[in-house]
Amino acid sequence: MRTLIRHAQGILHAIVPNAGNRRWLKGAHFARKLMAEGAVAAGVPYNYVEASSGTPSHGEITHDTGTLLLLISEVDAGGTPRQVAFDLAQAGDIVTIGTQSATLTAPPSQASDIWSFYVDAWPAITSGLTTLNITRP
Repeated sequence: MRTLIRHAQGILHAIVPNAGNRRWLKGAHFARKLMAEGAVAAGVPYNYVEASSGTPSHGEITHDTGTLLLLISEVDAGGTPRQVAFDLAQAGDIVTIGTQSATLTAPPSQASDIWSFYVDAWPAITSGLTTLNITRP
């Protein structure tokens, strides 16, 4: 038996009974199993910025018009770190920002608290507060 707990910030945890001894376990190792089942990050709040260049501040996603690179701050707009979810993302996952979706062409890479997501296509979309979803097809 497995129970899923979804918090208001979009954090997803799984808890399972430990060998029938009435103790429940939760943690990042269960997040890996959830990722295989489709949920990587859901409804994570971010401020999307269509910028000519620059590094995103906390809570921001930036896109340089004409490129296929999304720069995403490790900390979302609600102040929650997203390193575990970003670290588990892989090539082939679907990144959705607002209503625009694209496929990751490589695993995301990290430099300090900024993550680089290379996607197969990305148009210029309206800047503003939105949600980030990463799903495994």
